[in-house]
Amino acid sequence: MKPEFEPQNFHQTTAWLPRDVRRVAVLPLTAATGELLNHSTRDQLEQLLPRELNRTELFEVIQVRPEALRRWTGKSRWGVTDALPADFFALIREHLGCDAVIFAHVTAFRAYAPMAMGWKLHLVDTRQPQIWWACDVMYDAGDQSVARGATRFEREQQGSRLTAGDPATILRSPGRFGQYTLATSLETLQRHERNH
Repeated sequence: MKPEFEPQNFHQTTAWLPRDVRRVAVLPLTAATGELLNHSTRDQLEQLLPRELNRTELFEVIQVRPEALRRWTGKSRWGVTDALPADFFALIREHLGCDAVIFAHVTAFRAYAPMAMGWKLHLVDTRQPQIWWACDVMYDAGDQSVARGATRFEREQQGSRLTAGDPATILRSPGRFGQYTLATSLETLQRHERNH
């Protein structure tokens, strides 16, 4: 039997995230095309990302609203490959006091079975031009290792709920599948063990 899916396409600049990255801003997410995500799915994923980051207990997480980003920078969504304003990171530090930001980009999304979701995530220092961590991972539920990992994740999540249903429903729910893909991607973040 094929083992559960484990993300391979990630990079961390140092063996452990620096201890002084304590407060992280989560920017509004972007997508490969404007039509890739409908408004409701985008909103759902934007709520999931800071929640899953908080579960890592690696740093304090501050969610940046699109309207706030527009006020500060003139644009409500920025991708890591965009030509950022020269004072972009200084503005984030000034308004939020954050040591780093998370850029989140949905590279692929398929809402029908077999579901699929791709994430490109970057943790970028606001004090110097430094990418501490990046991952670019595609999750396709048509791959049995992904489906197995998702249903195990759902069983574990249901263990903390009063009513448990069929764990395979995660393979038909964009929100639940999105949570699994984010949680699995974020497992690749490493902080020095003293901070756990």
